[in-house]
Amino acid sequence: MKIYGTHLCSECDKAEIKLKELGIEYEYINFTDSISLLKEFTKFRDDHNEFDHIKGTGKIGIPCFVFENDEIIFDLEKAIEKAKKK
Repeated sequence: MKIYGTHLCSECDKAEIKLKELGIEYEYINFTDSISLLKEFTKFRDDHNEFDHIKGTGKIGIPCFVFENDEIIFDLEKAIEKAKKK
C-alpha cells in the first residue's frame, strides 16, 4: 500500500502512527518533501475521479491510501481493514 500525505497534516501523522503500531507495511509518499513529489501527487489526483467529490470541498484528499489493485481509499479504518485481508 502507498500513502500519499504530508507531515504538515495531523491526520496523515495519525494514520502513519496507527499503521506502524499495527505492523502494516506501506510506502509513505510525503509530497511536501519536494516539488517532484508534489507534481506526482497533483497528477495522480487530477487523473483519478475518486478525488472528484473532494475537489469541490476545498480539501486535498489526504491521507490517500492506494492499493496494488489501484483501489483508492481515504478512510484510515477502511484502509486498515483492507490491508489486514492480504
